[in-house]
Amino acid sequence: MLLGMGLKNYKVYKSVQYVPISSGASFSAFLGPNGIGKTSIFEALDRFFNGGEWVTNNESKKTSGDDAYAAPLFLIPINDISLNKKEKRIATLLSSYFWDYTGAPYDPFVKAVIDNLAANKAAGHSKDSHYFFMLGNTNQANEIKIPFFENEIETLFNQHTDVEFNDLSDLLKKIKSHYRYIYLPAEADSLSFSRMESIYIKKLLDEDIKAKIQDSISKSSIDDINKKLKEFIDQINNTLDQYVYKGKYKDQLTANDLIERIFSAYFGIKVLHKKNSGKDTTIKDLSSGEKRQALIDLSHALISRSNLKNYQIILAIDEPDASMHVAACHDQFEKIARIPSLCKPAPQVLINTHWYGFIPVIRSGIAHSLSRGTNSIDFFSFNLENFREHINQNVKKSHGKYPKEVELKSYQDMIQSVVVSMLRDKPYNWIFCEGLSDKIYLSHYLSNLVENNNLRIVPLGGFKQVRRVYQYLSAPLSDKEAGFKGKALCIVDTDAQKEHVELSKEAKCLFFKRIVRDESQLEVVALDTDSQHSFPTEIEFSLREEVFKKLLDSPDMQKGMEAFSVLQKIVKETTVSDGSNNLYDYLNLGPRQKKQLMDDFFDIGNNKVAFANAYIACDSERSFEPKWMETIRQSIKGQ
Repeated sequence: MLLGMGLKNYKVYKSVQYVPISSGASFSAFLGPNGIGKTSIFEALDRFFNGGEWVTNNESKKTSGDDAYAAPLFLIPINDISLNKKEKRIATLLSSYFWDYTGAPYDPFVKAVIDNLAANKAAGHSKDSHYFFMLGNTNQANEIKIPFFENEIETLFNQHTDVEFNDLSDLLKKIKSHYRYIYLPAEADSLSFSRMESIYIKKLLDEDIKAKIQDSISKSSIDDINKKLKEFIDQINNTLDQYVYKGKYKDQLTANDLIERIFSAYFGIKVLHKKNSGKDTTIKDLSSGEKRQALIDLSHALISRSNLKNYQIILAIDEPDASMHVAACHDQFEKIARIPSLCKPAPQVLINTHWYGFIPVIRSGIAHSLSRGTNSIDFFSFNLENFREHINQNVKKSHGKYPKEVELKSYQDMIQSVVVSMLRDKPYNWIFCEGLSDKIYLSHYLSNLVENNNLRIVPLGGFKQVRRVYQYLSAPLSDKEAGFKGKALCIVDTDAQKEHVELSKEAKCLFFKRIVRDESQLEVVALDTDSQHSFPTEIEFSLREEVFKKLLDSPDMQKGMEAFSVLQKIVKETTVSDGSNNLYDYLNLGPRQKKQLMDDFFDIGNNKVAFANAYIACDSERSFEPKWMETIRQSIKGQ
């Protein structure tokens, strides 16, 4: 997997810069205006893995001797790559340097590498399971390049008699051969790319096809062909006086020569067609959007041919939504999102686009918004699992430095994407909630709807943001003539100070629910937000005592939660009421204890998310679903 890349002097990237790619997810997206450097990243990776002309930054051309390079940051499971004894020694030495790095982040580049290292350690990776290192080369001399860390690494290698720094060249060749980097540029010639004999297709085809051709050609057949061809050439040469035909490098055909010729001759006459009810249409006669869709469908099909490969695929796609209607974009991105699950090792997918509407469709991954800084390209990254929540938080923290385009365009494109998706024959359904912990509970207990009913759950970062989305959706979803087939539901906690929401009576497919404790029945329910019930209720207190008890008794479930002892202490000090169907009544919390539990535990650090993950792990079979969850399910299903 590629985690990032050190890049210098390629197109808009002049000074050395760290380019973030992934924090561990197999899907990464790059967003931003034209000319900002999105495509340059994909092209630089293509030059690194596959060779080709390096388009040097114009300003750097004026500086004599200024180098240019690409140096990816790799994370490779040790068991996934085949290395000989010396290569393993070199890879282990280099990887150990990075795993054990304790230097100060004296530069933003170094800090980015250190942050990625910390993230991988937190994810449970280590030097025993994964190689983690940066390794690249310059564009001309093809010399090894490791920005910022090179001098220390060279010193490290000089301290060992069995390896040299120059040995990294052999390791780099092996690393490159482990990957199949496939790049689909926006201007890709669909006919050329889709031909079976193209380099693109050959990279995705498994070796078994060539093996089958080779099995049908015996050595005696090759010898017989060479013998007869030699006799023919000898006859011609005997008739020539001052000339002779002879091979420059070799005089005989080999098995590989015949395989390549047979492969090209047979597959060269095959052209990709789209099946129609009447006459099939060749790819060159499809519309621009259909051509783009065809290449992605083809990639999906070829990658899925075998579920276990001895190499790692990286598929980079420029503007997969180009020339496509919004409705078709949903299918396009759904297909792209499935590619990492088609085989092992999981393919890594990189895309760039101007359209933020894909974000709520993709369930996991990372997105990077690019903007032009003073002397570099700035990257603002956010997790797609809770993208709106992440963006809203970053907008507040940045004090105006966060790109306004990300905040505005992501909202506008999201609303457009949601509305169009609800018109489809197989519509999407949507739940908008306050935070990531809410999404964790909803995704777990409504997993059947996520898989079978195109349900997407989007955390927005608070009540006001949920209300904002409801208001944005109210107008288009009130159109009775549109024929909406999907449902959209907003759900929030009940705060101490009840907020007002103007409900739309015309939008029959749009709901706004509130989780609240019904004091008369001693249970937590989901009611319309204009209900008069106003007992302050957080989602954590709507959970079930059976699962909560199991979590408290399991030490493994307490990892990652700060001040877990506070939770245990409060539980010990209260008189529990067994048989309750929610934690509020089970714990018999008074106002002071409830506030203490929120202030000293749930609202500390990442406790809400860590608790939610631990909670659903204790109810993996979904045996103790909160009662109010059925109300949400029925609203989405329309029953």
